[in-house]
Amino acid sequence: MPERNVGWMSTRAITVCYRAASTGVEVVLVRSRRGSWTIPGGRIEPGETPEQAALRELREEAGVVGAGVATPVTQVLVIKNVRDILRPRASRSPVFLVRAQAFETTEDEWRTPTWFKPPDARVALAKRRISWAARWRLATLDAAVGTLAL
Repeated sequence: MPERNVGWMSTRAITVCYRAASTGVEVVLVRSRRGSWTIPGGRIEPGETPEQAALRELREEAGVVGAGVATPVTQVLVIKNVRDILRPRASRSPVFLVRAQAFETTEDEWRTPTWFKPPDARVALAKRRISWAARWRLATLDAAVGTLAL
C-alpha cells in the first residue's frame, strides 16, 4: 500500500482505544519507559499509512487489536524533545479513535496496559508531568472521547 500522509508531514500516529464496560466507556493507557501513563502511538514506518501505524502501535504497546480506523478525530502537536520544537510540522500527529476488538499480549511486559474511565485517564496522564508534556496527551484524550456518544 502506498505511503499516504494526512495533509501534513506527520511522523507519528496516536490511537485512543476504547471499549464498553458495565460502568461505561473505558480507554486504554500504557506505561512509558519512564513509568508514566501515556496513550499508545508511535512512528509511522516507511510505506505505512498513518491508519496502519495507529493500529500496529496499539497492538504492540497495549496488546489490543482495533476494529478498524476511520479518519483522524484531530491532530496534536507532540513535543517530546527539542527536535520536535524545531520541526513542528513533522510533530503534528493524527489522532485515531479505535474500538477494541480483541486482546493479545504486549511485546513489552513493562507497558502494563490498563483500562481507565476517561476522567481517571486524564488524572493518570497528567500525574508526574510538567504542563507542556501533559497538554498534548490531555488534548488527544479529550478530542477522541468527545466524539463518542456517552
